[in-house]
Amino acid sequence: MNEQNIVQLSKTLSWLLRHGAHKENLPISSDGFLAVEHVLKHKQFNGKCSVKDIEHIVMSDAKKRYTLRTDANGKLEVKANQGHSMKMVLSSTDLPMM
Repeated sequence: MNEQNIVQLSKTLSWLLRHGAHKENLPISSDGFLAVEHVLKHKQFNGKCSVKDIEHIVMSDAKKRYTLRTDANGKLEVKANQGHSMKMVLSSTDLPMM
């Protein structure tokens, strides 16, 4: 995948995680995580990228815009670290301290 494609997918991923998941009827958690499998099935990503590409986007982002984690069932999830406009997603300052 070339750099131009990576940049475009990163921008689309950012929009989906920060603003569009609810509009697109994707099951985003209250802390902003969305299963990577749902991302890859979305019309903007389906057939255009892989799990490895999502991992590359997250790991290579100089501004650390994204976080990856594995849920309790072993599924990979991704979130945007800031700038959510969806009311159901709590900002990191709203989450309880551990």
